[in-house]
This record gives sequence, C-alpha cells and structure tokens, in this order.
Amino acid sequence: MDRPATPSRSARVRAGFPVGRALSALNALTLFVIAHATAEVDISPVNAAEAPGSGEYAELDPAEFPLLVQAARTAQGTDDGARFDFAVEALITGYAATL
Repeated sequence: MDRPATPSRSARVRAGFPVGRALSALNALTLFVIAHATAEVDISPVNAAEAPGSGEYAELDPAEFPLLVQAARTAQGTDDGARFDFAVEALITGYAATL
C-alpha cells in the first residue's frame, strides 16, 4: 500500500535517518502539503469574489500591529508559491539538522 512513498523514505534512510524518523519526516511533509492545498482551496472563493480578506489587515492600528500592517500594506509575504517553497525548504533543512 505504501509503494509510492517507499523511494522517498528509502532516500531518507540512505541519508542517515533511522526508519522511524524517515517515516515521521515523510508524514509531516505530506500533511503540510495537504494542509497547504486545502487552505488554498478554502480561500479561492474569497479571492474570486474579491471579498474582504487579508487586505483588512492594512486597516488595523499600526501602533498595535506594526508588522502585520506593514506586510499587508506592502504585499510582503503574499506570494503563495514562494511561501510554500520557503516552508518546504525550512522543513527539509530542519530534518537535515537532526541527523
């Protein structure tokens, strides 16, 4: 049943991960990908309808939420692809640090 995951897990074991840790890493990465995809689907109707969304953060009090307001007003951190790539790289880098 887990044949699709076997090559990925085998590569982790060859890289030095114990079998259990390799499976945990694969599960964590898989769950991240599924959760990210689910979140993207959930916000699609908001984006399509141009309904209020994260743009509302730009209207918050900058004295109370300076970083959130700055990010919202400058569109920093809004590229979904870049955010996904960053998170996957961070996960993999973190896994490698545990070896």
